[in-house]
Amino acid sequence: MGFQPRHGYPSKAAIGKTVDAMVAAAEKAGIDVGAIEVSPDGRIRIVDTRAVMPSPANEFDRWESQL
Repeated sequence: MGFQPRHGYPSKAAIGKTVDAMVAAAEKAGIDVGAIEVSPDGRIRIVDTRAVMPSPANEFDRWESQL
């Protein structure tokens, strides 16, 4: 029995190439990319920076944001 390649799973290089192309297309469309999520089922999600809420840096900032 020889080597049997896996079918259905892309390589890390293929995923990276796809993500790079998607980020370039998103930036060309005017989206400011804030995060990229790659799910085990193959979904690639690009999140705009406006959708990413910055976390407060310390306890005072958390308290102040609740006022």
